[in-house]
Amino acid sequence: MRATLLLLLLVTLGSTARAEDVNNVGVVVTGHATLQPALVNQIEHWLRKNGHTVVASPLPPDAINTVIDCLLMSDEGCARGAIEKRSKARQVVFTKIDLEAGQTNAYAITAYWFDKGRNAVLLRRVCEKCTEAVLRSTADELMAALTRATQKDVGQLRCTSMPAGANVTLDGKAIGVTPLKADVPAGKHEITVQHPSHEDEVREVTVRPGESLDLDVSMRPTGAGGNDSTRPTRALPIGLMVGGGAATLAGAVLFFTSEEDDGSKFEYRDTKLAGITLGIAGAAAVGTGIYLYLRKPKTESAPTVSVTRGGTLIGWTRSF
Repeated sequence: MRATLLLLLLVTLGSTARAEDVNNVGVVVTGHATLQPALVNQIEHWLRKNGHTVVASPLPPDAINTVIDCLLMSDEGCARGAIEKRSKARQVVFTKIDLEAGQTNAYAITAYWFDKGRNAVLLRRVCEKCTEAVLRSTADELMAALTRATQKDVGQLRCTSMPAGANVTLDGKAIGVTPLKADVPAGKHEITVQHPSHEDEVREVTVRPGESLDLDVSMRPTGAGGNDSTRPTRALPIGLMVGGGAATLAGAVLFFTSEEDDGSKFEYRDTKLAGITLGIAGAAAVGTGIYLYLRKPKTESAPTVSVTRGGTLIGWTRSF
């Protein structure tokens, strides 16, 4: 049976962010002032409908102006830096709606999906004959496409091992200890699982976009060959019991054959103290041997780390 005790310590990603959930999203819309409220409402409605938590006012006004200036200069890195530094939400949908050039009732909607620590995803749609109903449907289609684009290159790896607490590396880069849950790039990878007292295990795996891969690794103790090394050795406790029993018997012999000074002999053999000492030592050895022989296998405990786009969850796992 395996139980996991989690010490809920969330190490967040982002210097000014709070303990953010991966589904927290903020919405910012700029551009055509008349259509901004309707577009904000529709994007937020779509996000809530699809399981996201909308963060109100994710950026202060000066940060919004900074992002606008960065995007005007086609400097996505500048915009991402401003959002990662100033945003209350882990993810931000930053959208601009403007009248399409040369059109009278067509509006271009350009949307960036910013996710801290990753490159932004950019998509553009045109709201033709842009009535309120058309704007809603265009916004919904744009958000669905954005979501697919943000998930296309990421999968999840869930790795457990026996024993737990093994170090896991992905293509030579350490990603945590087992039991582990981590978002990883989709594709083929080399997973190495290492434990100080066990042989390394190397696996070739393929992580598929948007899917979870479960990897359970049973590790062989170093030098164990095909033997069951989880069973405790009996040689030491048996040796202690046999040796202790012999010492106890010898102590008893010394104690009961000890001579006392009754004045009849010039020399006499006083072995009572030696017998008591040897008997006590022998009894202690027997007791230790019995304890080692009867004790259950040592419980196993180890730290656990879960690394996701929402942060890192650190805890402790214990087998019993």
